[in-house]
Amino acid sequence: MLHQRKLSSDTSHRITTPTDQAFETLIELIDQREGARISAISAAALPVIENFRKGNQSAAKLQLESADEDAILGLSRLSTDFETLLGASEEE
Repeated sequence: MLHQRKLSSDTSHRITTPTDQAFETLIELIDQREGARISAISAAALPVIENFRKGNQSAAKLQLESADEDAILGLSRLSTDFETLLGASEEE
């Protein structure tokens, strides 16, 4: 069993309340490294979210719906395979 060390309140405070500059730097780094993938996943997810939000019962079945749960959990959240699962299933 891993030993979990409790963070000091000072350390915890610094982690949970970053300065504006530190937060801006973090966002810039994430954007440089993962921005394109985040945008692609967001674009693929938007129609799915809109169908749920609008209660669209006639929406195409998603590949995600027929995928194995363990396979889904094994995918990187920003992978092209995960993006593909957000698309319509070819079997109707």
